[in-house]
Amino acid sequence: MPGIEGFTGYGGLAPHSGSIAQILDLQGVIAPHDGKAYRESLLYGISGGAVFAYFYFAYENQDPQVNLLTRNTFGEYGWDSMCERLGISRDVIKSTSPEKAEAKLIELLEEGRAPAVWADVFTLGYEYSDLGEDMWAMQPVVVGEYPDPGSADGGEVLFADRSQAVHRCRAEIFQEARGRIQKDRYQMITLEAPDPGRLPEAVRAGIQDAVLLFFEKPPKGSGNNFGYKALTRLSADVASIKGKSAWDKLMPDPRMRLAGRMSALNYGHYFWKDGSADADRGLFADFLDQAAVILENDGIRSVAGQYRNIAAKWQSLAELWLPRELPLCADAADSIDGRHRSFRESGAGAVTELAAFDTRRRRALERAASGELNLERLKDSAAAISALLLEIRDGEADALRELETLAC
Repeated sequence: MPGIEGFTGYGGLAPHSGSIAQILDLQGVIAPHDGKAYRESLLYGISGGAVFAYFYFAYENQDPQVNLLTRNTFGEYGWDSMCERLGISRDVIKSTSPEKAEAKLIELLEEGRAPAVWADVFTLGYEYSDLGEDMWAMQPVVVGEYPDPGSADGGEVLFADRSQAVHRCRAEIFQEARGRIQKDRYQMITLEAPDPGRLPEAVRAGIQDAVLLFFEKPPKGSGNNFGYKALTRLSADVASIKGKSAWDKLMPDPRMRLAGRMSALNYGHYFWKDGSADADRGLFADFLDQAAVILENDGIRSVAGQYRNIAAKWQSLAELWLPRELPLCADAADSIDGRHRSFRESGAGAVTELAAFDTRRRRALERAASGELNLERLKDSAAAISALLLEIRDGEADALRELETLAC
């Protein structure tokens, strides 16, 4: 069976930076500043680092969604920036034939290479969506083992995607996931080693992205959805009862409000993240510690310390979205945290537990609709959330201004 010896799950935080980090590690690539493997925190910082964006979605016949983004989503979620800035050569391999795509994947594994393979995580069976069977998300996963062609039972594919455990999937399902969407159909990418001489400028470019996305208009979309303006707007929306974007108007009934708060907690503090609930700010602090070495500037360490203080504020914010003194909110929070923890520890091997947490989350919304949630009891937490968001905004603004002076 073609595969990579000693292949494990990478336990990464996001599929794009995590997959690059694992592939470079499997190929024995060492970062020049510390003699260790390229860490995901370094790649995260190079891709744009600590970002904030705020979007509200309300689809017909669906619960509303508050989507809080904490990393750069431009350029394939930073994949392009990471590779271009580090001088990583990429071989993009596509095919219109599933048979040829499968044969090429096996060939790469026989050569001892672990490629990033784009596959739909909903078809793979460990992601959920309330938007129905049409929901999809093509993301890079790292394949470490593939069954021999013509296996009597089809065999299993071993691959890594964010979990500490290796995922296992029937080969025919994996092929179906690879072919789900035309744009990325049967796409896989192999990576060469970075150019170590480009690391300092890559770090500076990532820091500059973080600064620009906080203070300036983004490459696409409205500036009101990003950075300083977005935190200001969210602070007002959460606690306001007037204005077209006030949550009292957007989500006037208990089920809608609970759905909005649950999605804010999930996307802002758990989705594609570790278990700290700190909105990737601790990860950015780790990047800045490395940046201080790479750029030979100890002053950057003080900004890393500022971001660790900001990370603690984000953790406090996570607790406010669903106040634990309200039993329904506590149960909703536990369903989100439990699912995230089970996936990170066991991956696709926890599908039964993941489905149970999904059911628990949906039941919380039904309980809110049946009258178990009194919106008046959320007012104190709304005021606290609003105030804390402004503290976070001002703290990040001060830290980024200092960082720009030091590094750019």
